[in-house]
Amino acid sequence: MRKQLLIVAITATVFASVSYAQTYPGYRTGNYTGVNGAFFNPANIADNRFKWDINLAAINGFAGADQGGIKFSDITHNFDANDLKSNILKGQSHVNSLDYADLLGPSFMLSLSPNTSIALTTRSRVFANVKDVNGDLVNAIIDPAGAGITTPVALDGARTITHTTGWTEIGGSVGQVFSKKGSHHFFKGGITLKYIAGTADAYMTTNGISGSLQSLGNTTVVEGPAAGYISINATNANFTDYKFNDLFKFNGQGFGGDIGFVYEYRPNMDYSMYTNDRWANKYKLKIGVSLLDVGMIKFNQSGNLAANFNTNIPEGNQFDLNALNGKSVGEFIPVFNASPYFVAGTPQSNSYTVNLPTTVQANIDYLFNPNWAVNIAGQFNTNNSINFNLYEFNSYSITPRWENPLISVE
Repeated sequence: MRKQLLIVAITATVFASVSYAQTYPGYRTGNYTGVNGAFFNPANIADNRFKWDINLAAINGFAGADQGGIKFSDITHNFDANDLKSNILKGQSHVNSLDYADLLGPSFMLSLSPNTSIALTTRSRVFANVKDVNGDLVNAIIDPAGAGITTPVALDGARTITHTTGWTEIGGSVGQVFSKKGSHHFFKGGITLKYIAGTADAYMTTNGISGSLQSLGNTTVVEGPAAGYISINATNANFTDYKFNDLFKFNGQGFGGDIGFVYEYRPNMDYSMYTNDRWANKYKLKIGVSLLDVGMIKFNQSGNLAANFNTNIPEGNQFDLNALNGKSVGEFIPVFNASPYFVAGTPQSNSYTVNLPTTVQANIDYLFNPNWAVNIAGQFNTNNSINFNLYEFNSYSITPRWENPLISVE
């Protein structure tokens, strides 16, 4: 029996199209993903191509919005987080965005028998949702002097949410083959249970914010009369200065899990050719379904920063957005406290629960010959985009693939 150590090289990909929001697109469709297949469907580790497999590290990123995006030219030169935000959060009103970074850490899989496999996995993620924000307002906060506002921009009072969560998870997976040996109809399933440690969280919601944005000299201001409601909560760790070691500073905890099933149609009844070769693809048609990221994180640290504010900027007065430039969401609180235009309301609880971005994943894989295949996949969000629910975008993809045990091209 051949054994192989799989070391996944660190690869970073950034996509501007919200229609392709699946993690590790292309790579996830292959039959030689080893232990990493558990992240996409825990049933993948059963009847695995590898007897055992180790992953050291793999990273994937996504940034997309419904009004802005990143061009290829943007990723061929250096740009910082503010450049990224400015490119993504474009548009005068109701900008929606999804951004994440996903690090697959040290993980191990072992096939206990031809029918049963187990895996231990680690993973760290940062996930951000933006809903219905005013793009001009965001860019005016990022760069008050260069926001490009030449005429007054009215704020329409929409309810907005800006929410970013970081967490690290440790998972244990079991995959099992259920069908009899030699059957045309092959069926397997798998489940992953995860301990989830929340590393950081920050959200800001607004409701009814009125007034207008105006350029004033080398800055941008919110011109009165303006009113509205602002709610903020943030952990000690913040995303303005988020570092690698922040992945291990636990500010919350919770539990979660994944479950999945795979069906394969195997027309060839003679499997003698596979007795000493576990690398071969035996199916003609494969259908997989999984439910991923079921669970939640409870943030309940005494050091959390929580505040509510009622906005009241009288006619003829302005609030200078320079005061918020370069600050994290949690650092907005002392700025608002020091301003006469924001009246602190009843403090909200610093204990709250964040729901993970639960999705249903489905894919159909058709094998033309032992090396060539095409995969049709769909990702379906199950969370409402309200309160503290993290949510994915629905996405669909068609991926042609050429693969063998050493290399895959998608």
